[in-house]
Order: sequence, then C-alpha cells, then structure tokens
Amino acid sequence: MIKKLMVILAIVCLFSSTGFANTFESKSAKSVAFSEAEIEYMNRPEVKAVLDEKERLAELHLQYRTGTLSKKGYIAELEASGRDSDFVNKVTRIAPLESIDEFGSSSKTSAALLQNSLSISHVTQQNGYYCGPATAYMALKYNVPSFSGSQSSLANSLIYYDQDGDPGTPWNIGYNANNVLVFPMQNVLNQYMYVPWYLPKNIDYNTTASSLKADIISTIDAGYPVAGNICNASLNGFYTPGHWLIISGYKNSGNTITIYDPAYGQQYGALSATFDVSIATLHDALLGRGIIW
Repeated sequence: MIKKLMVILAIVCLFSSTGFANTFESKSAKSVAFSEAEIEYMNRPEVKAVLDEKERLAELHLQYRTGTLSKKGYIAELEASGRDSDFVNKVTRIAPLESIDEFGSSSKTSAALLQNSLSISHVTQQNGYYCGPATAYMALKYNVPSFSGSQSSLANSLIYYDQDGDPGTPWNIGYNANNVLVFPMQNVLNQYMYVPWYLPKNIDYNTTASSLKADIISTIDAGYPVAGNICNASLNGFYTPGHWLIISGYKNSGNTITIYDPAYGQQYGALSATFDVSIATLHDALLGRGIIW
C-alpha cells in the first residue's frame, strides 16, 4: 500500500531526485544527472550548510585518524562547530593510527593501513524487495540492541510502489508538504535511534571516491553503520537495478570497504553475506543513488 510521507526528523535533507517515479529502482541505463529542481534544492543555503559542515568534519576526522591533526586540534574544531560532548566522544573514541580488526582487537598501524569494522549481525531479506527493511534492521539492531521491530514492521515505513506497481525502498519519495525532499531510509534510522545522526548524500560524477572514503570512515569510527543504495550495478556476483546494503567497515585506510549484503541467502545468486570491495568500485555502484551516513 502507498504510504504517507514521514516527517523529517530535525535535520535537513538534500541530494536526491525530484519525485517518486524518478527515484525508484530504475530499469533503464544509469543516469546521474540532476534536474533543475534538484540543483535548486541542493543549493538552498540552509540545506547546503548542513551537508557542507558534515563533509568538513568528515575530512577533519580523516586528518585526525591519519595523524596529521592532533586530538586537541580536532576537539577544538568540533567544539567550535557547536558539537556537544557526546558527539566529540563518539568521533574521538578511536585514537590516531589505531586499527580495529573484525574481532575487535586494537593495534597501532601506519596511516596507509588503518582499518575499523563494526560487528554487524547479518540478516537475509525476507523476500525479493525487502533489501531496504533488512538493511535498516541490521543497522538498528547494531545501534539499538533492544530494538524489537522486524523487517515487516520496518517495511511499513520503507516500502513504496513505483509507477509500474513494483515494490521496494526508494532513495527518496519526492517533496513533502513543507517542500523538503523525504528520504525513507534516513527517517527510519533517525527515528528508532533517537539521534538525528543520518543524512543523505547523493553520489554523482562530481563526488570523488576520496570524499566518499572520508564519509564512510568518519561514520564507522563514530559507531554507525552506513546504508548504501546502489543502482544498475554488479556487486557480490549479481546485477541489480537498485539494491540496499550495509557498509560495515573499512581497511587499507578506506581504500577497501566491507559490505553486508541482505540478498545473500534469499535470491539473485549473491555469493556471500559479507564481502570487500574497493572504494572506487563502490563509488561507481552508488552513482545515481548514494549513502545514508
């Protein structure tokens, strides 16, 4: 059934398509061109300011992690930006040049070999179009262990039907009554985590793999999984016109990214529950959609 638009949770959104039909799981060739309405929305001062600031802090975090910015200097930047002590503690909980492996062991390493991994519990999507609910479920169970919802309950806020009647979780569902683009995945994650951490970021040819790397590293280091929405791409052994998955970690200072794929065990011939992919390959797979980070 068609859902009502959810209210955006105390945070500004940007980067997406102008309407529901244009943002659903495309059956045609990949397009990453923005419409005039999208460009106008991205350049709204109140929208651009929020995203630019988060991007700036992500770049500062990468400098901190690689040892080119001191902890004292990093904290000073965070406090000057108005971040509270909880935020500061989250993003500085891992020291410069500290690596965390998949088993939770910590060690010092070089700036080129930094890694961190969140211990996500993989779940398989319950049907062919529940990749969105399964992705949200994995993220929420990691951050809110007491979360008692299910893929089906999350689907009530995530599943929409496109113009052909096909169900799935769209990147966005167009503008709400307040003229704000609505991103279902962002809304659900922020709602159940009770913290407005997540923002959408559209990936296009003007978005570099380096900036995507900084975004992923800063989010993972703060203890939050990243939700990725790939489009017309082949990953993990199968092609998909549109698919949600969890970004759970990074290696080699972000040049290698760890993915948890809800399609494994359900359909499509997905090869494994978790796999590694280069940041360049992930960037290309995300073109036309993006990440919730």
